[in-house]
Amino acid sequence: MSKLSGWFGGRGRSDGNATVVMQFAHEVVERRRSIQGAINEVRHPSVLDVLSDEDFRILGDAIDQAAPNNLEFALALARLTHAAARAKGFDRQIVDAALRLDALLPADDNSRERETLLRDAYAIARRSGYARGGRVSLARLGERAAAANDLERARKLLQQQLEISDEASDGIDKSIRLCFWATSSAARGSRSFLRSFTGVRSDRRSGSTIRRVSPKRSLARSSCSIQ
Repeated sequence: MSKLSGWFGGRGRSDGNATVVMQFAHEVVERRRSIQGAINEVRHPSVLDVLSDEDFRILGDAIDQAAPNNLEFALALARLTHAAARAKGFDRQIVDAALRLDALLPADDNSRERETLLRDAYAIARRSGYARGGRVSLARLGERAAAANDLERARKLLQQQLEISDEASDGIDKSIRLCFWATSSAARGSRSFLRSFTGVRSDRRSGSTIRRVSPKRSLARSSCSIQ
């Protein structure tokens, strides 16, 4: 850890200290350090003590920017950011980091790492009153249940999601989540599931599916993305 003092010592607060965590991620990608070794480094007090809310925001932005072109680096950085947030005890940052990491992990999750991440994120979001984080966690769990054709579990998770308060962003948030479930391959085959939870009805004349929504909700549905 001796070189950490050098990295931190000459840095202004405006630069942030997120680059230290990014450096560890680069070393993992370059096979100069194992992921577990890097996690041990970011948990060290000399790293944790200087990481702020702003540093976690910078790390989140870096993960989002790297993911399309450098998935290996983005995944390493997401793991380190999640580990640092947990060690730091920043609830909102733990949830956000878990959701970013979940989005980067393979869909074929035999180790159930994604399930564990999302359940943990939901528990922390609920405990800390982070409504949006709780909704997104439940939505992701619901997507997984629907993809596994466990529509009853997906229905219960969706109901939990809709019961979480935070009216300020409720409309567009619900539409985005409903869009994901309505378009999942498993849920799409269940007409009653869609009718019960998205307001979708069948047009008997054309056989098409229609949903009347406001322009704002229509825009949210068309985006089909979780920010």
